[in-house]
Formats: sequence, structure tokens, C-alpha cells
Amino acid sequence: IEDLRKDRILACGTARQDRKLFPEELSNSKLKIRLAITIMDITHLIILCTMTIYRGESITVQKGAICASAWMDKKVVNVMTSCCSDPTQQTEVKRRLKDGSRIAVLCPEAVSFYNQYMRGVDRGDQLRGYYKTRTKCRKFYKYIFWFLFDVAIVNSYVLYKNYRTNDTTHTLSLKQFRLKLADQLIGSYNS
Repeated sequence: IEDLRKDRILACGTARQDRKLFPEELSNSKLKIRLAITIMDITHLIILCTMTIYRGESITVQKGAICASAWMDKKVVNVMTSCCSDPTQQTEVKRRLKDGSRIAVLCPEAVSFYNQYMRGVDRGDQLRGYYKTRTKCRKFYKYIFWFLFDVAIVNSYVLYKNYRTNDTTHTLSLKQFRLKLADQLIGSYNS
């Protein structure tokens, strides 16, 4: 992100916790926070302790114009950005509970910004991850074939949804689309 910032390109995206140069303060699922404690005005001790954060809580670290946030949704979501003016700014997002009710949860502005403009690769990976063609392959070319097969299905589903924008009442879900596609491909084939 720093290299993109030097080229005057703003970026916002998710990051893995074990990524090289990821802030150490955000590197565990139970986030480590450095606390400064004063004992009788004599010294300041820095103690490393673990703290569990709950849904809607976040921790943000900033270095120059680059900001990294760890936000707890159902799991910890790590976001790095160079395009948020105020990293402490938070917005509300709606989340569904197990009973079906919806609640408002606070999240960093970078997370809502990322979700708002998430397109292309991230959305494709998300759709592909719902119903993967799971096969164990020892040969790499078979794995590549099934990966490309899933990508082709997701791309055709995206085209289908874009084509069907006028008629939203009968749009198929991804699962229904895959089942209908399989039925049409197999057809009346008998071995």
C-alpha cells in the first residue's frame, strides 16, 4: 500500500494477519494491546496482555497515511487503507442474528468503504467460495481445471444477473443457477 501511495494511488483492501509487514499489534485473533501503567509516579511499565474484542469493536494502528484496522464481526476482519482521512471514524452496518432479527454494529469507515466498492476479484472469490467443486487432486493441472471450471460458472452467473436486471422477480440464486446449469449440461445423458 505504501508503494501505491507513493504513486498517488489510493488503496483499500483486506489483509491476512500473517502477512509480512502487517502491524504486530493486530497479528493475533486475540489481539495484543500494549498498556502503559503508572505505579506510584515512579516508572511507566509496558505490559503485553491479550484482550478479547467483541462484535463491533475495533483496533486501529496508523503509520503516516497508511491505516490498518482489526474489526470483530463474526471473525476478525483486517483492513489496510490509504484513503481514509480519519481512521477513528466509525459507521454502522446492519447484521443479522441467528433468530433473524437485525442489529446495528459499529465498524471502521475503512471496512464500510471496502464493502461498498468491493468488485471483481473479491466478489468473484466470494461467489466461488459458496459452492466450490471440491475434488482432491494430486496433479496440479486437474486442480487448475476445476478452479477454471468454477470461475467459468461464476462468470456466467454474473452475466446472467446483469442480463436479467429488468426482471428481478424471477432471478435465480447462485445455487439454483448451478443446479439448472448442471441439469442442462447433463441433460438426458446415459452411460
